[in-house]
Amino acid sequence: MDPKLKEDIIIAGPKAQYDEHAKQLLAHKEVLAQILSNVTTEFKGMEPCEVIPYIEGEVEISKVSILPGKTNMPKIKGTNLESKISGEGSSTYDVRFYATIPNQNSCMEIIVDVEAQKDNPSYDLVARGIFYNARQISSQLDRDFIIPNYKDIKKVYSIWISMNSPKKLENSIVQYTIEPKAVVGNVTEFGKYDLQTVVLVNLSKQVAEQTEKLSLHRYLGTLFSTEMKPEEKFSLLEKEYGPVDENMEKEVREMCNLSDMLVEEERIKLAKEMLADGKPDEEILKYSKVSKEMLADLKKELFQKA
Repeated sequence: MDPKLKEDIIIAGPKAQYDEHAKQLLAHKEVLAQILSNVTTEFKGMEPCEVIPYIEGEVEISKVSILPGKTNMPKIKGTNLESKISGEGSSTYDVRFYATIPNQNSCMEIIVDVEAQKDNPSYDLVARGIFYNARQISSQLDRDFIIPNYKDIKKVYSIWISMNSPKKLENSIVQYTIEPKAVVGNVTEFGKYDLQTVVLVNLSKQVAEQTEKLSLHRYLGTLFSTEMKPEEKFSLLEKEYGPVDENMEKEVREMCNLSDMLVEEERIKLAKEMLADGKPDEEILKYSKVSKEMLADLKKELFQKA
């Protein structure tokens, strides 16, 4: 496991499903390779370690706008344009990148958008995914293709990782694609129609069991678990999805110690703020979770400053 991924797991802690943490975790090529090998036609059946080299350049996190004229990817392709549509709010793709299709005879690419969805939304997620893909296709004009060379349009994916899915959807994967249908006549040539796919990966609230079909669900469920400790995540992920790192135990201890220090600092900060606001001791102890001894020391410190 990449040490940086371990670090992000530690930092996220029980807040792994929160927007910013989820994006950071998803943006690791090691994680994206797991997703691509399970849900895309181009990488289906490949080992995740074989997929990683095909993920190009820097993975963009919340940097690529969905708005017209602002969807170009500055650090990988083209130049980001600063035009803005009046009346529309700002919105960006969570995680977006190019991937080369495994084919020795070509350098064809796909563009992939991966979105983290913590709660079940009130709007239609499939329609939103199709909209995102439409933006990804139209933004390629003058960057990846020019009119009338429509054959150069790159296929796009919008992959949604839905956590805490309702019971009827949990532990499922649903793909939405364009498929031709000959309504009249014996048509056998359909042109380049396979240009967009929306994928919904629906996780359950609990980590999925260890089966071949639920391999991706188990991996992502572990990654985004709010109940498992970081060292438990490392142990499961490395045991089932990759070679065990000889230095893992030492790194886990060091990063867990760092995590404990950061948590303690946050608790002390909250306790100080509550003390300054005149909150009662019982309330401070309950919400900040500092010890009684620490609270006593903070009160002495506050009294001395006063």
